Amino acid sequence: MVPLLKYVPLNQAKKVILDVLFDNAATRLLNLNLGAHVDDLIVLAERGVDLQKTMGVLRACDGRLAWLGEGLENSWGWLHIIREKRLQQIRDKFGPVPLEKVEQMIYETMKDGQVTKYVPGDRITYTKEFPDKNGVLAPFSVGVSDRSTGISPGRVMTAHADD
Repeated sequence: MVPLLKYVPLNQAKKVILDVLFDNAATRLLNLNLGAHVDDLIVLAERGVDLQKTMGVLRACDGRLAWLGEGLENSWGWLHIIREKRLQQIRDKFGPVPLEKVEQMIYETMKDGQVTKYVPGDRITYTKEFPDKNGVLAPFSVGVSDRSTGISPGRVMTAHADD
């Protein structure tokens, strides 16, 4: 396969290599049309992010590279966000939203929201308003790591309805 890559445009070759390494994750992530580019995926792969366990990659409203990963239930990411207590808190505010809608709210908040809190070297909070279960706009926040070590920069830590 490697000799054939010289006949393919560079970005396409990069995508093919990432797909081979991560079981077609590059194609899946780019097809989400969240605004990520192949070079963004390479940055994450170089940090040690498992693209197979990555749900979405995008550039946030402040230009930072951000990504939602499967994560760990008691720590960070999607499994942390959809654990019973947190998911119920979101649904108490926004009604019986399906998981797909929660995921979409996370992406929209990072892309179209605003930075409402920034602790350099720790966390960035993005916030956007969505209609709550009564049709009134209510804030929804996404916490993203700003830690510079390991896989952390841009990693979605949590998401929640604000009081």
